[in-house]
Amino acid sequence: MTAETFERLYRAYFTQVYRYTLRLCGDEQTAQDVTADTFFRAMTQLDSYREAAAVSTWLCAIARNMWLSKLRRERRMLPKDPLPDATVPDGLQERVEASEARDAIDRLPPPMRDVFLMRVDGGMAFADIGRLLGHTTNWACVTYHRARERLKRELGEEA
Repeated sequence: MTAETFERLYRAYFTQVYRYTLRLCGDEQTAQDVTADTFFRAMTQLDSYREAAAVSTWLCAIARNMWLSKLRRERRMLPKDPLPDATVPDGLQERVEASEARDAIDRLPPPMRDVFLMRVDGGMAFADIGRLLGHTTNWACVTYHRARERLKRELGEEA
């Protein structure tokens, strides 16, 4: 891969991959590290890319594997936000609600959480998600909608 080709790939997909890894990791520094590792791996393994999947799908799959490898290496649990204080000063309510939503997403079972994050944060198509996780497009779509319904119930929103 030429430097110019890699630069185009990086510019085109950095934001999408970073947003996805940020949601997986939960902190900016780790997401930056995982994203950098993802693009390095992509650069060294371009020959493993199959054109059947979108480039973004391939990169998000690498990012997911890099994150899981990092977790295994560090033998730690996914980071959680601290519980919000019961009394919230004005202006922080949205942050508390966002924290509650992140916690609810983190409590989803792995297939639901993965599909939900790939769709929402990764912007991936259901066909790509299904292919990446070894299932059908319909499975990915149904799993995503079940995750949404569970989140709505848990966060007290009407379905």
